[in-house]
Amino acid sequence: MKEGLEFTRSRPYRKNDNAYIEQKNFTHVRRPLGYLRYDTAQELDLINDLYRHELRLYKNFSYPVMRLERKERVEGKTHRYYARPQTPYQILRGSGQLGPDQAKKLNELYQSLNPAELKRRID
Repeated sequence: MKEGLEFTRSRPYRKNDNAYIEQKNFTHVRRPLGYLRYDTAQELDLINDLYRHELRLYKNFSYPVMRLERKERVEGKTHRYYARPQTPYQILRGSGQLGPDQAKKLNELYQSLNPAELKRRID
């Protein structure tokens, strides 16, 4: 325990406890890479290059996500209310946390991207 990490397990008979952690495995791992096993260094280099470039840009600039705004519990039922779907780039731009230089760089990058070409390169 030099690193200060603690080993945990799921609760008994609750196989879906790790669903929160595993929820993006399909969209971020299985859809672009499939279910094959990749063993060689060349394959690892290809996967790392894909995640550093095309897939990162596609997910952050072209792939909208739905963010939960609030949850209300009414008569034993939970009602979830979601914000309008936006890309992570749009969420960041609207947050007001970017400086003018950062916003300009991101906007230039966004304007230079072609989502259809990115998707073709990923596939």
